[in-house]
Amino acid sequence: MPEMRSGWEAALAEARSSSWSQRVRAGQDLARFAEVPDAAEALLGLLLDAEATAVTRQTAEALTRVGTVAAVRLIALAVAEADDNQADWLQTGVHDAFVESGRRQDIAAACAKLAREPEAAVRRGAATLSAWTQAAMGQPDAAGSVTGVPAVTRRDEFAALVVRTDYDDDQAWRDTVAALMEPWGDRPYEARVHLVDDQAWAGATVDDVLTAVRADEDLAVVFLADRTTMQDATHALLAVTTLTREECVDDEDYEQLTEFGREFRTAPAGVHDVHANLSIGNLGFEEYAAWAHDDPEGIYRSF
Repeated sequence: MPEMRSGWEAALAEARSSSWSQRVRAGQDLARFAEVPDAAEALLGLLLDAEATAVTRQTAEALTRVGTVAAVRLIALAVAEADDNQADWLQTGVHDAFVESGRRQDIAAACAKLAREPEAAVRRGAATLSAWTQAAMGQPDAAGSVTGVPAVTRRDEFAALVVRTDYDDDQAWRDTVAALMEPWGDRPYEARVHLVDDQAWAGATVDDVLTAVRADEDLAVVFLADRTTMQDATHALLAVTTLTREECVDDEDYEQLTEFGREFRTAPAGVHDVHANLSIGNLGFEEYAAWAHDDPEGIYRSF
């Protein structure tokens, strides 16, 4: 035990070293002590190392190899706090461990436990980490659902999120994008859209998409450009609410807010006002769904 403590204390000292290689070694040595407060604090600093991406990458890999809830919790916290560059290297480190140690199932189980954590940052980071894990594990399931789509990150909160899930007609997709980028409203306003155009999403279901975007706490609605969108003359997209039963007061509240279902079709011109009004709470999803329901073709046409 004294020898173990001596080694641990030496690793803590190396975590503060000006040498990046010593900090890498510290991350690798401290990973198995992730549940110890002093070690956890040092490890979080190494995961978010501002000077050397190798420290971030290899500390993330070491913690993933350990695979305990305490170790995964630190990665989740780092993911929640990381800038774009750090997040990329954290993901690389996690995937490095997946390739060599096959820890995917352990990480997925730990993320499921962390999803119930009181701390919002942990839940948010765990959701992103879970999506990375699913992407590494993912294959279509028996029902044809794509369970391994990547997480959606770095969306501007003012931009509507549009996910392409059908890849059979590139011209139809270009026409849809062109319609989405048209100015909208009575001023008019500049169109702001976050487009997800990646073959990894081919065939993704509504539930696949909702799982991938759940870490985005500011997102009230997501729009799918699916096969119907590509084949429809108006390129109507599928608007899907991110609302869950857990966010409602009771079953009656949830049923009222989803009276016309959790999805409806909207013309590209309607995407922007649906996103904007739902984001600020000016109108409810059920109101737009009702307008689509009343349309002869079941499509919301915009104001």
